[in-house]
Amino acid sequence: LNEDYIMKDEHGVINWFEIDTPTGYLSVNDTLGDILKPFKGKIFAIRFLLKLKKVLATPKEPGQKKKKGASIMGFDFKNIDKSMIDMAKGFTLKRAMTMLGKFTKEDILAVNKDLNKIKKSNK
Repeated sequence: LNEDYIMKDEHGVINWFEIDTPTGYLSVNDTLGDILKPFKGKIFAIRFLLKLKKVLATPKEPGQKKKKGASIMGFDFKNIDKSMIDMAKGFTLKRAMTMLGKFTKEDILAVNKDLNKIKKSNK
């Protein structure tokens, strides 16, 4: 068995049945665009982005310097334009968090619990 061909996931896999999705309320399975529709969703997004900035600046290894700004795989978030934001609105929050690779299964489930308190917008 060649270990090079086995996917290793440090953060654990989240199964669909582990994510609470109460009818009429937001969850990590909703798109970023849907999360931004209700006012409370916008507030959630601002708080989440502040947390994300802190997470991205935190060094992976002890002794490393804290990073300035937010960058993933060399992409600098200072250069975001409207088309990139529009594209991101189509991603589910779960997918976005998974793509970042900085969040554990427990982190994602905790964010989901917070979203489950926010009613979806009918607009």
